[in-house]
Amino acid sequence: MEAHSATESATAAQQEQKPKSYLDELPYYSNYQLADDEVPLAKYLLPADSAEVQRGVESGRFPTLSGLARLQRQRGQPPNPLGDAANESPPAPFPPRRTKTELLESKDFTETDKFAESVTPLPSDDWEQLAERLFEQSRSNLEKVRVAFCFACAHRQLAEVAEETPAYKAIRENEATDVFEKLLGCGKVPNKKLYGYKKGADSDSGVKAELGGCWFACYVEGEWRFVDPHWGATAVMNHDSGRYGSIDDKGRVSSAREQKGQSVFYRDEFHFLTDPERLITNHCPQQHDLEWQLLARPLSIEEFELFPRYFGGSAIEMEFYDLEPINYPYNVIVAKPGPVEILLKERSGEQYRYSGQLKIHKKHINSESKTAILSAHQEKACISKGIRVSKDTVKFIFEPPYPGQYALEIILWRQVSEVTLTGCKFLTYTIHCPQNWESVDVIPEGQENLREFGPGQDLQRAGLTSEAPGELKAADGEASLEIAPLDEDEKPSSDHLRSLTCQALGPDNKPLPTGSVLVWRDDRRNAFLFLAPDSGYYALVLYENGRPVGQFLVDASSEAKDGASFPLPDWSRVGGLGLAAVNKADGGGCRLVPLSHQTPYVRTEEFELAMRFGVDGAGEEGDAGIELKSEMLGVGADGGTESVGDYSLVSGVEGGGFEVRCRFPRAGHYLLRLSFRESGGDWRPYFTYFVRAVGQLDGSASAFPSLGADWPVGGALIEPLDRTLSVGQPTPICLRLVDSAAIGAVEVVDERSGSREPLSRDPQDPRLWFGSVTASAGNTDGANAAGSGGVTVVARVNDGVETQLVKFDVESGSSAEAKAAALREARELNERRRVAEENRQRKRENRRRHEEGLEPLPTQDSLKKLAEAEAAAKAAAEAEAAAKANAASNKTFERVEVASKKSTDSKAASNEAVKAASRAESAGQAVTTAGAAVEAAVQSAAEAARTAAEAAKSGEVKKAAKAAKLAETAALEAKSAAQAAVSAATDARTAAKASAEAEQKAKTAAEAARNEADQAAVEAEKSGNDQTKKAAQNAATLVDEAEAKLKTSKEASEKAAAEADAASKKAAKASSDSEAASKSLAEANAAATTAAEAAAAAKAAEAEAAAAAKEEVKLLISQLDEALLSRKVVQLRKAIKALEPHEFGLHRYHERKLREARLTLTALQNRKDIRDAMADAQRARSTDRLRALVHRLEAEAESQPLTEAQLALFSEDLRLAREAIQRDDKLKRIPSHRLEMSPKSLSELRQYSRPVETVHRTVQALLLLLGYYEKRTRKWPRCQPLLKSINKSVADFQPRFVDPRIAARSSEILSSIDKREIALQSAAAFAFYEWAVKTANSIKEASTPETFVPASMKQQILILGVTEEEDATWDFDDEGIRRRSSVVPK
Repeated sequence: MEAHSATESATAAQQEQKPKSYLDELPYYSNYQLADDEVPLAKYLLPADSAEVQRGVESGRFPTLSGLARLQRQRGQPPNPLGDAANESPPAPFPPRRTKTELLESKDFTETDKFAESVTPLPSDDWEQLAERLFEQSRSNLEKVRVAFCFACAHRQLAEVAEETPAYKAIRENEATDVFEKLLGCGKVPNKKLYGYKKGADSDSGVKAELGGCWFACYVEGEWRFVDPHWGATAVMNHDSGRYGSIDDKGRVSSAREQKGQSVFYRDEFHFLTDPERLITNHCPQQHDLEWQLLARPLSIEEFELFPRYFGGSAIEMEFYDLEPINYPYNVIVAKPGPVEILLKERSGEQYRYSGQLKIHKKHINSESKTAILSAHQEKACISKGIRVSKDTVKFIFEPPYPGQYALEIILWRQVSEVTLTGCKFLTYTIHCPQNWESVDVIPEGQENLREFGPGQDLQRAGLTSEAPGELKAADGEASLEIAPLDEDEKPSSDHLRSLTCQALGPDNKPLPTGSVLVWRDDRRNAFLFLAPDSGYYALVLYENGRPVGQFLVDASSEAKDGASFPLPDWSRVGGLGLAAVNKADGGGCRLVPLSHQTPYVRTEEFELAMRFGVDGAGEEGDAGIELKSEMLGVGADGGTESVGDYSLVSGVEGGGFEVRCRFPRAGHYLLRLSFRESGGDWRPYFTYFVRAVGQLDGSASAFPSLGADWPVGGALIEPLDRTLSVGQPTPICLRLVDSAAIGAVEVVDERSGSREPLSRDPQDPRLWFGSVTASAGNTDGANAAGSGGVTVVARVNDGVETQLVKFDVESGSSAEAKAAALREARELNERRRVAEENRQRKRENRRRHEEGLEPLPTQDSLKKLAEAEAAAKAAAEAEAAAKANAASNKTFERVEVASKKSTDSKAASNEAVKAASRAESAGQAVTTAGAAVEAAVQSAAEAARTAAEAAKSGEVKKAAKAAKLAETAALEAKSAAQAAVSAATDARTAAKASAEAEQKAKTAAEAARNEADQAAVEAEKSGNDQTKKAAQNAATLVDEAEAKLKTSKEASEKAAAEADAASKKAAKASSDSEAASKSLAEANAAATTAAEAAAAAKAAEAEAAAAAKEEVKLLISQLDEALLSRKVVQLRKAIKALEPHEFGLHRYHERKLREARLTLTALQNRKDIRDAMADAQRARSTDRLRALVHRLEAEAESQPLTEAQLALFSEDLRLAREAIQRDDKLKRIPSHRLEMSPKSLSELRQYSRPVETVHRTVQALLLLLGYYEKRTRKWPRCQPLLKSINKSVADFQPRFVDPRIAARSSEILSSIDKREIALQSAAAFAFYEWAVKTANSIKEASTPETFVPASMKQQILILGVTEEEDATWDFDDEGIRRRSSVVPK
């Protein structure tokens, strides 16, 4: 307890030294009025890093219900093997490892409970009589505690009588605690009555726990267990503290009203043998009894107050749920500005369903109307539905409507088969929020029939799943989602996937236009892309055939929204996205395969985009002839589309396949539609892409050249790729034509001049044709605009037919104007987007500044108006200053003359002050010199006196006399120097007085001069006359010089005064020092007189000390010898410790003896450690500690130079330890054998009323291996109940925990049984025989011959922990003789 108090004090000191937090900076917290019963908010502060909090939850630094349970299973202790036999001296409190369920696994209290409830007390019953009737059938502590609990919790309607005992009265008045306590005392069950803190029905989060109430720790089944008979018998229902008002589903807030609740009487099994990690949610002992929490990780009182009251202490909910908070482990959240995100982790692998109930503190409810109305929109915005961020983690987002205090209840449901169990309250948070409504991001409710966001149970029941979390973080206003079948091995039909649709809901929970969600599908998944129209939260609801199956939350609250104003397509008019023709590899007829862009959504910031497509089975016979064409469409303001011209180009690529190039004249939304055909057939839709071009495109992108209708399949236009050619400039041209053998020539035709230029064929690659083209100016400009007069590339095939391949336009006036218009339009669009982006960024920054209490950033208009107002104010001020300057110019020269005269006077006075100060300084230096002489003389006298005193102490008489003479000389010198110092100090004071008077005179003159000069300067400025200003400046310069001189004189005067004061003090000190020198002289003479006496006394004392030290060392050495002979660790350690202060003065022989003693102590300590570890290994059945000790001793063997005699002290113990470890290793390797028999044969065996002796003995041998005392199984009726759970007992059996002597006794019993005979008598008994023989032989192989000896009855009692009462009872049942056991425990 002292350590705990010290820890709390250290924690409090650390908190006091902590730097200021946001609680000190935010007005809500700094102005918060703490109630008398509230816990200070600073105690709920958590580390700023949420990952550190989560690590603290996992490690137990921040305790949670699940975390305490994990630590209890890991660090708890097994039950005391003595069990009820330890009633007389029960063990100290320790954390039990077993759960309540494990402890009661094989217990059936049905008949016990009926009996306890049926006992009716009589008015004449005292406690002893009542306990005797109740416990007449109880054989153990557990049965007595159960009977007492059921009897105390039974609510009886007893009549009051005139004469009644205290026992009858307590039962009649339903005093369950008193009844339980008295019965345990009469039944002699070890227990401890605990007093402490309880969190009852009236306990709210954030409120201090009340000290009061009691409960019990009872010793049962070898461990301590909690029982609270009062809470186990009575419950308070419908209680309300009246601190909060609830919000209904319509957003109305009910008035906060206190309700006392109703008491309900029934037996609550939660408070019987409650697990410690569960009881701590509402019970905590007082400070001096904290070890009686029985926790592996105990809580302090402060931690108990911060600990949430999980499930309200209900047994049913705690049994079925395994859930813990991972970022807010305390019951109060002191939030920063902004939303509060609460994370819960499901530990059991089961997904739960959630809801949140919000309450508002009564101080925020309108006192006049007694109700506060929030709209349904606002109420739903306060707390989100559960958001499944991963398979086992759920998040809630709380957005407060205004600063204040709230209570949030988190409700749970479980889905068992198709039945949803009744919801229960997991915990209640008190949340303090310093945030205003203006900064709230409204969270949509989503679909009302769906309870959470994310891939939860709703989506799973539909046979679908998603890897996406429940909250999608938007990037640049975009969020994507993919839905796949739950069973990946099963390939669903396309109809099943195509029935999925997605509806986007805005922050107000109203549907958004269908164009905001892009949808596409393939044979494995549905894909959705959401384009947020603005910042905020959105909901995406998935439907299957009109039925909602899942929903996801989109957080677009902190993203830039470039391109948010672009119009979206109306998909009902323009069609869908993605593949329109199924690939051949997937069972379709299309051989095209998208290589670079498999999804139909493309976002780009570049003006050009390239896509690649392959052909399935390219190069095989019959695969030629597939064609691909493209069409670029822009999305208009009405959601429709229109063609943007030749801004896409399809080209063949090397090795087969196609490349599609797209260009974007301006930022916006586009559709790219691809179609295909084979062998000249009809064109069919292939793929539709939605392209979002959001870059700062300047409009300079040019259209591609126009390909002719006869452009060959697989051909490629390599250059030029711009539609328009410049006049008079040669432009290289290159084409790749696949069917080169059929082409005779390729020419460039200039339709303006009529010229024709042939292209050359590449001799290395006959598919390539190259050359150059120079467009002529032509005769008119209108021809080109009309569609003629351009440049065309034609091909002439071998049969003489000429076909048009590519068409180029020639630069003209109209094309230049169109180009300029496109550039202007692009610049205007980009400027609008830039301004919109700045406004969005400013809005976002103002939101952050508002949360931090800062002023918002100004807008552009407000900045412009502010600059204009500042300029106007500046002009007005300048005009006013000029007018005042002209009015004051006439008086300037008069004031200048006066200022000059006063400055001259000030300078003269300052010079006089400086001279006087110089005189004072000289006098002060003289005093200093005299004082130094005095100090030197005094030091000499003092030094001589000290020398004399030291000489007297050391016995040097001559030296002391000489020092006394020197002291006399120094005293005379000090007296002379002190007289000189007094005279010099008088001169210094006179000079300092004169300097001060001169300085005061100079100061008066300077002040008058400054006043006149200032007035002159003011009047000069008013006049505006340059000569006047110059004269005023000259006067000011003179005044500055005078003031500078005055400053010098002032410093000199102050210095003179300081010198005079110092001189006086030094003179006084010199006189005093002179007297001190005389005193030192007297001391020196006295010291010289006593020098001889002191020297003699010192010599005698030294001789006595040396003799005493020698005797003490001699005694200590003899004690060390005795300790070495005794070989006792404590005595030897004490002798060594006593001798250590004398170690450096010991003789070498004694030093060696001390070293030998230390090494002997090490050897004896090793022996003790080994024996303790051996005892611990036998008691705990674990050799971990023994292994570690042996490993350490073996590692230290080389570093410790122990002699053979010292090693012999613990070598035998070390050998036994190694043998124990080897035996434990062998026991661990013992195999577990299966019990092979049919249920029918076991049932037949159990029905035997009197089996043959061999069958009975076989069963007895098996049960002995399982830990049942041989006397207990001597009678067959006592064996039959044990066979009921024999399969489970054998399955849980661990041979390493069986004592070899028990196995030897079992083997001895079996050795007298004929295997063939038992096989004929019973199939089940034969299976028992086979299993028992194999198991006993395995244990024998792992044991030494001296340990594998059959255990006697007395040895069985000790090994199996049989009590004296049990042994006597079985003897009485078998022989009718009551014996007392004579077994003496080890």
